[in-house]
Amino acid sequence: MSPQHKNERSGDEDRVYGEPTTGIIARIVTDRGFAFVRSGDKDYFLHHTDYNGEFLGLREKMSIDFTPAETSKGPRACFAEKSR
Repeated sequence: MSPQHKNERSGDEDRVYGEPTTGIIARIVTDRGFAFVRSGDKDYFLHHTDYNGEFLGLREKMSIDFTPAETSKGPRACFAEKSR
């Protein structure tokens, strides 16, 4: 059974969402406001506007929950928050 997806248009970007998952912060570029999240064998771009919490509080190897999205620019982590 394949996961349900929904499409959303955000600015000029189409997003196709997958099922919520967990990943680990692999790299943070604080001064530019983004990070990369590793889940399985894939890296996802995480923009500070997609993180529900204090972005400056992120640390490498921190576990976060997010919804993966495929975009025209590549894989993206959306609706992210610190894992409980």
